[in-house]
Amino acid sequence: MNKTYDNELLILSQIDANPDTTQRDLSRHTGLSLGSVNLLLKKMAKEGLIKIESIPAHRVAYMLTPRGMVEKANKTVNYIKRHYNAINQTKENIKTVMTTLLAEHPTLYILRTQDEVGNLVVTAVEEMPPAQAATINFIHTMEEAKGSHIPVVHCVPDESLEHMGYANPTINLLEKL
Repeated sequence: MNKTYDNELLILSQIDANPDTTQRDLSRHTGLSLGSVNLLLKKMAKEGLIKIESIPAHRVAYMLTPRGMVEKANKTVNYIKRHYNAINQTKENIKTVMTTLLAEHPTLYILRTQDEVGNLVVTAVEEMPPAQAATINFIHTMEEAKGSHIPVVHCVPDESLEHMGYANPTINLLEKL
């Protein structure tokens, strides 16, 4: 799978949602250059994925062909599978890093972020063996770890923690992945 594959999916999705779209609209919505959009449209028309029709006022309309609809569905499924696999692999890597850290430190704090990465870390810890997961404590602020010397695992830029002056050692999980 490559970037062109994802770009084709973006264009097919945009045309499906708005057949009156222009190349400039496609460029703006996909973040691709106008030249790239033009090349991809020609390629997809040649492959029979879209149909290009001239309409009055020197305009062009783009329509998905039945083959284009099938291809869009296939690309969507493959896109989801690739990204799901990447997310799953990252979760497994988090579990491996956490296991290694627990071998070095009997207890850990994890500074929980309220985003996708934070949710992935929680899922990874929940899937760890109960004995290991029991030694990991989620915190929402560094203040909750104050007064202990238990390491704090985090997924935020180190400089945002350095100025706080806490005694806890910090471990950037993203650097360990």
